[in-house]
Amino acid sequence: MQYLKECLDTNFVSSGGPFVDRFERELAALVGTRWAVATVNGTAALHIALLVAGVEPEDEVLVPALTFIAPANAVRYVGAWPVFVDAEAEYWQMDPQKVVDFVERGCRWQNGALRNAATGRRVRAILPRSDAWVTSRASASTATSSSRPAAAG
Repeated sequence: MQYLKECLDTNFVSSGGPFVDRFERELAALVGTRWAVATVNGTAALHIALLVAGVEPEDEVLVPALTFIAPANAVRYVGAWPVFVDAEAEYWQMDPQKVVDFVERGCRWQNGALRNAATGRRVRAILPRSDAWVTSRASASTATSSSRPAAAG
């Protein structure tokens, strides 16, 4: 209650300010990293993760076909294109075999980049899960500087 009262008393009821800065510092320390970024929602977190992963306009990102709209929206926010991969029957998540089939049969390597053979676009990342907690974890894992597509799960 003390922190809530201080927020209200000082008009720091927003997405910025000393409490957000403190939260980011303490979260980074808790998980053992130099930086943490607080976002207003999961879509914003996915958007940032895609940018950090190097996803660029006209890239493609594999997303589950059975999901809510946030992953596809985040992909479009960076100017990339979602490629929907069907779910497997047991857990209703992205089917790993369908990802393998897409990469092996529907893609080709060209100058160190995986390209969708049908569109010619670079396949840059995978957002493999649709539940919020795991998606946030996957987003953090997806952020990579590798020249190959990122995958997490």
